[in-house]
Amino acid sequence: MNTPVKNSSAAPSDLVAKRGLRERIQHLTRAFRRDENGATAVEYGLIVGLIAIVIVGAVSILGGTLKGMFEDANTGLLTGTTSTTP
Repeated sequence: MNTPVKNSSAAPSDLVAKRGLRERIQHLTRAFRRDENGATAVEYGLIVGLIAIVIVGAVSILGGTLKGMFEDANTGLLTGTTSTTP
């Protein structure tokens, strides 16, 4: 993979630096392709998004019923009575 750099005007230290930089970039590129942390984060993000959608849907469907239940409980606490309706 390492091919000599053909540049007669560059100093030998420049050639070594360029080769080292190229090898580091190749190493980082290979490591990036093997790394699956980004994919895992995306999967977790999708799961959180789906859970949020389910919560919003449940609250919008059951919102009126829950509001009535809390209002009954509040009224019961204020007046000292309880409601027998479920």
